Amino acid sequence: MTALLDIELAQRLAVGFRDAIAAAVAQGRLESRQFEGFPRGVCGDSAQMLGQYLQDSGLGVWNYRSGVDAGGQTHAWIEQDGWIIDITAPQFKDVKEAVVVTDDDSWYHRFSRIASYPYADLSAVGPAMPALRRDYELLVADAEQQG
Repeated sequence: MTALLDIELAQRLAVGFRDAIAAAVAQGRLESRQFEGFPRGVCGDSAQMLGQYLQDSGLGVWNYRSGVDAGGQTHAWIEQDGWIIDITAPQFKDVKEAVVVTDDDSWYHRFSRIASYPYADLSAVGPAMPALRRDYELLVADAEQQG
């Protein structure tokens, strides 16, 4: 499979996953209440889940990135081999796409890096992780049913 086909598949999967989140939020089906304002306020959790989903779909490990802009707003996204995928960028007024898939990182330069991990997945531990993992399973089933 060529890189172009990989990114096309990643984009298709990311769109389906984002749609699954939006539908589950609208239906009140997610256990993790922080998603109620999706895409606002859940960049980190959304990036972690999307990274896990793309990895589970055979698209390798994605890097987690986050930062803060000059106004103090934080944001998170995933990257792999120079490609960025961001399913929560539409919370910013200057972003029109529901899902950003790009190899142009210029928009992301507005964020000073506050976290950068070589993986975006659900392997972390913490009090919120069990609910997030249950939500992830529900979202995967929804995304696969839609796709």
